[in-house]
Amino acid sequence: MLQIRQTAVVLDGGFYTVIVIKPDVFESEIVDERHFGTYEETELFKLNMALNHRDLVCVVCEFREV
Repeated sequence: MLQIRQTAVVLDGGFYTVIVIKPDVFESEIVDERHFGTYEETELFKLNMALNHRDLVCVVCEFREV
């Protein structure tokens, strides 16, 4: 049985979004988008994607309160 782990993103002045893209010659595709409360969680997810999926590219966006 598949277990889904849900965690709340605590916004403490901002958050991070990772957009996972599968590039292609004719049409690239966004395959996933995740939100994280800390930079460490973001980098861990990005590293995990890079090690397990060589055909995907991760873009990290940081959103802060002004």
